[in-house]
Amino acid sequence: RLVSQAIRRKSAIPGRGAKNSAEKTPSQTQSVPIAQCALAAGLGIATVSASAALVESATASSVPAFDPKGQRFDAQSFTGRFSRMLLACDPR
Repeated sequence: RLVSQAIRRKSAIPGRGAKNSAEKTPSQTQSVPIAQCALAAGLGIATVSASAALVESATASSVPAFDPKGQRFDAQSFTGRFSRMLLACDPR
């Protein structure tokens, strides 16, 4: 008796059973909008690239020239010394 009730319930679900085999479920009729996904991905990449270029151009004048033997932070200021000690100690 329980088995027959379970079979009736399964056949009442759209897309299952002999009665509803001609009906298609929403997952069978809908497709992925590839053009819209590609456009969204392209716009996301363009936004991130433009933001990075803007930040780079805005901060390029305040960054000192790279010297492999020099210090990364300015030892004349508290924040420079503090930043240097944070990197040396790694407080994670």
